[in-house]
Amino acid sequence: MNVFQANQPVDETGLTGSYGFTLNIPLSELQGPAAQSDPDAQGHAFIAAAKQIGFHFTSKKEPLPIVVIDHIDKSTPN
Repeated sequence: MNVFQANQPVDETGLTGSYGFTLNIPLSELQGPAAQSDPDAQGHAFIAAAKQIGFHFTSKKEPLPIVVIDHIDKSTPN
């Protein structure tokens, strides 16, 4: 499980609309030995870059919507 699967981001800004931003992450942090040996290392590089442009991350328990599929029928020709 990677850092994004374990820690789902929840938007609590109250802002509406779309915003563009650029994260500058050295390629060495995404492909280096730490990233290859630790699957979470790439996620931490993204979080560190986001903090540099003003994002704030707080760990807490929060309910998230999920979709559960309990049955699928194979389609039949018309």
